[in-house]
Amino acid sequence: MPQAAALGDAPEEEQAGAVGGGAGAAHRQKLGREGKGEGDRGLWAAGPVSGVAAEGGAGLRRKQKRSEEAWPILERELFRQASDLQSTLMALMDLALEAGDKTCARQYSETAEQAGRVFQLTAYAVASAPLQLALAEQDGPEALAVLERLLRSLEEPWDLSASPLYRHLPTKEAAREVQQIMLQYLLEELERDPESAFLRETPGYQEMLERVHRAEI
Repeated sequence: MPQAAALGDAPEEEQAGAVGGGAGAAHRQKLGREGKGEGDRGLWAAGPVSGVAAEGGAGLRRKQKRSEEAWPILERELFRQASDLQSTLMALMDLALEAGDKTCARQYSETAEQAGRVFQLTAYAVASAPLQLALAEQDGPEALAVLERLLRSLEEPWDLSASPLYRHLPTKEAAREVQQIMLQYLLEELERDPESAFLRETPGYQEMLERVHRAEI
């Protein structure tokens, strides 16, 4: 299944390949992460900037009395770092799962989810870690509940400029189109991925899909 990760600071050519996936841990990441790292970051047109460069650029503009240009530079850097933090926590969760340490994996998952809320990332990003964990543990009911939340987040407009943390970052005009592509890909992957068989056999799966399709129309 597709990953839940961030589409926003990445260059245009990276965003174009943001929706795709692979098996094992990669399978869990497909549903749990695809779109998170590459999903959120694609909301803005600007390319990536390092933390030092971002702070330096913002500082220079402040000295030049151009503070209005400093806001989006630092907000974009904040979002980039928040997205990277969440992705790192999810990678650590994968390592803990591979080591058989479910307690540690759950802690990483909870921390990643909390980080998504604290830094006001998209609802899609917030649901990524718990979904990835539920898929890894083959917890059908939990995975189904989180999956529906994640899919429904793709039906709502993504406008991070509504957040006080990112109010100077304009959302891309193509954001809605990206969401639709991601949603369609996820739904198709759900139906054909052999590693998602346990999910398709979970009571309530078809009803969940019907609710998502009705909301999509």
